[in-house]
Amino acid sequence: MPTTNTRIADLRDMTMQSAEACMQEIAKITVEKEIEKLKAERKIHQIKADLKKKLNQKEAKKTSFVHKLEQFILHNPDKFKKPRAKKTSFGKFGFRKATSLDIDNKDDVLAFCIDNHIKAVKTTISLDKAALTKELKSGVDVPGAKIKSGETVFYSVAKAYIDQEKEKQS
Repeated sequence: MPTTNTRIADLRDMTMQSAEACMQEIAKITVEKEIEKLKAERKIHQIKADLKKKLNQKEAKKTSFVHKLEQFILHNPDKFKKPRAKKTSFGKFGFRKATSLDIDNKDDVLAFCIDNHIKAVKTTISLDKAALTKELKSGVDVPGAKIKSGETVFYSVAKAYIDQEKEKQS
């Protein structure tokens, strides 16, 4: 079994040409992944379009029954006095109490709640990382926060290359 030192030595013996070949394989595999995603997205798009059409047809069919049932309930309130709802093995229908909040002017209501200490206001507090970075760079010491710098290895497959290869598949 090779040791870590041996592997590092092997990598140091790698030439620029073999590094470029390695990058070419990374690009090839990246393109293959993008093509697979593209194929899947096309299938998903078609499935969603077919599903939407079917659901719309079923919703249109259901709407006529909903309207009939609503009209029956509204025109026969005496049948829903006690109990207020008719239970069946597949669901229930009838009347129920409904309450909703209607706000005419959100800004006015918010201001009123704040001015009158009504506990109906939410406040979210979060850290502004850009501002904190600026403060740290200007010399402010913030316990628990520090800026880290250093070198990192990266690779980037050219978008133009990916697009070109995807276009070949279209």
